[in-house]
Amino acid sequence: MARRWIKLWVADSLRGTMRFDFTPAERGVWYDLLILAGDCRQEGLISPGENAQYPLKWIAGTLNISTSLLKKTLEKCKTFNRIEVNSHGIRILNWSKYQSEYERQKPFREAKYTENSYNKVTAKVTTKVMQKLPVEGEEEIEIEEEERINKKDNFETFWKAYPKKKSKGQAEKVFFKISPDEKLLSTILTTIDKAKESVDWQKDNGQFIPYPATWLNARGWEDEITLKEFGNATTQSNPRKLPTKYTRVEDL
Repeated sequence: MARRWIKLWVADSLRGTMRFDFTPAERGVWYDLLILAGDCRQEGLISPGENAQYPLKWIAGTLNISTSLLKKTLEKCKTFNRIEVNSHGIRILNWSKYQSEYERQKPFREAKYTENSYNKVTAKVTTKVMQKLPVEGEEEIEIEEEERINKKDNFETFWKAYPKKKSKGQAEKVFFKISPDEKLLSTILTTIDKAKESVDWQKDNGQFIPYPATWLNARGWEDEITLKEFGNATTQSNPRKLPTKYTRVEDL
C-alpha cells in the first residue's frame, strides 16, 4: 500500500557514511528512490507488480534525472548494501528498520509503560497527560486510544457484575477516576460477588444495595461483608438441630 510520507533520519543523513561516500547528486537520487519505494504498492520495493521491474529509463524519467546518473547511483547503492536488484524490482534494504511505524513508536510506548510502572490494566493505561506522536505529513497519532478502550471494557465488566443498574454515566466517571489496575479490578469483582450474598444486599429484594457510583466513591470493596445466615430452626416447618462440632450424628 502506497504511503503519503517517509522518514529521514537526521543523524544518519547529516553525519552518516552517505554524506561522504555519495555526491550531492547521488544523495538526491537516493532520497528520490526512498520516496518512490514508499509510493509503490509493496513498501520498500520499487516495482509495478509481482515479478516485474520498471525500466531504468522510466525511473529516470519519473525522477527527472539522466539514465547515466541513475545507473551510477544504483551501482554505488549496491556496493554499499543499500539496495538489492532482482527479478522482483529494486528493494531498499533495511526498509522495515528505518521506515516501520511500529518501530518508530516503540521507544515512546516503552517510556510510557516504564513511567506508569505497569500499574494500569494490561500495562497500557498511562498518565492523564495526553502524549501524541508527531507524524510527518499526517495527523498526529493518539496512542491513548487503545488505553481508553481498555478502560471502557473494564468498566463494562464492572457494570455487568454490579446488581443495581442505576446512573451508569455517573458510575463510569467515578470508575475512570479510580482507574483500577488488574489486581484492584479483580478485588472489586470478587467483593461484588460476595456482597450479592450478604444480608444487606438481599434484604427487601435488594432495596438497600447502594448505587454503583456511591459504592465506588465509598470504596465499597474494602467493607466487611456479613453473609446471609442460613434458616432459623424456630421458623422452619420441621424444626431440627443444626449440627455443631459438639453434636453427634446419632443425636440428629
